[in-house]
Amino acid sequence: MMRTALISFFVLLAGCGGWPDVGGPTSSVTQDWPVLRPIDSLLTEGALPAASEEEADRLARRAAALETRARVLRGSTTDMEALRARLGR
Repeated sequence: MMRTALISFFVLLAGCGGWPDVGGPTSSVTQDWPVLRPIDSLLTEGALPAASEEEADRLARRAAALETRARVLRGSTTDMEALRARLGR
């Protein structure tokens, strides 16, 4: 009973305090938000930059690694150490 009364007292006391004035966001970016457009219009206009061979290879390797990791995670395992070993950690 005493514990409940003490906790209630501190909760009520905390509710009596005011919120600190921390001001607004301190962002130095004053640019507008980008305009969202459908991907179909971007593809037909050719507005997408072309990737270099090096970037394309890097992205393909990353996609393959992510697909492999997803396949491992989809598998059923209850042994976390075996899962870590299969993920290469």
